[in-house]
Amino acid sequence: MEWENRPQISKYHPFKKEYEELCDMSRDELLKAIKTHIDDYFEIKSKKERKNQEVPQLSDFITEKWHENSIETFYWKFINKKTKVTEE
Repeated sequence: MEWENRPQISKYHPFKKEYEELCDMSRDELLKAIKTHIDDYFEIKSKKERKNQEVPQLSDFITEKWHENSIETFYWKFINKKTKVTEE
């Protein structure tokens, strides 16, 4: 499988390693990552509700939003007709 339209992530991007890992995943790996990230989202959301909105943590915010990145990567890599990987 070759991904000709793979996004180029700046070497200065703070999450370059994480984005590169998402881009390198197979379809099944990416689906598992999406599930994990969505589970993390609901865990953080539940934690916020239990703590009654105490001082928010930056790591919680990033974890809560990370599912959007994995879903978007899946879309561009496997669904969008113009950018998806080419099957060998």
